[in-house]
Amino acid sequence: MHATTWFLRSKRLADDTAATITYFATAVQALAAKLPALLDEHVKSQCEARSAHYIGQGIPREIADRVASSDILFAALDIVELAAGHGKAVETVARVYFDLAASLGIPWLRERIGQLASEEHWQTLAKNAMRDDLASLQRTLTSEVLTQADTEATPNALIALWQSANGIALERARHILGELRSSPAPDLAMLSVALRELRNLA
Repeated sequence: MHATTWFLRSKRLADDTAATITYFATAVQALAAKLPALLDEHVKSQCEARSAHYIGQGIPREIADRVASSDILFAALDIVELAAGHGKAVETVARVYFDLAASLGIPWLRERIGQLASEEHWQTLAKNAMRDDLASLQRTLTSEVLTQADTEATPNALIALWQSANGIALERARHILGELRSSPAPDLAMLSVALRELRNLA
């Protein structure tokens, strides 16, 4: 579903479908194979737990692994586009994308957004909009990191340079996220504030 929405909003919507599939397929498949090594331990354990659940329901492991990681793997579409736009290797961009997210607490924030109530139509729309905003923000921040150093810098060095240049804003965002983590059930308003603080980093 997320990938479908991504394409519907992409400039590639008007392109030839077969050419678009070919453009993304190889890189996405390569990232899928390397995904466990790119994720932080918490996110990886969540994927493994979901996969184990599906396997317990009689689903073959290969399909279970693919379904369990599908919500994360759709990020490969952004990663491929960022790699092309910045002239960097897909694996380098993927490492920046996921390591930066882990350092900012984005996986935790995404998880909390997913736990928001969605019993009513407008609640569902607000929840989906917030999830889309977070994905867009992660893409924008990754692009910022990729543009502020020479092409030979390692992913860790790129992130360190960006963090050094954004120390004050980072400290404020981490303070807000720290307060949220101490709350047993962050609500929509609280998560919106956290998103605003992260947006100030872009």
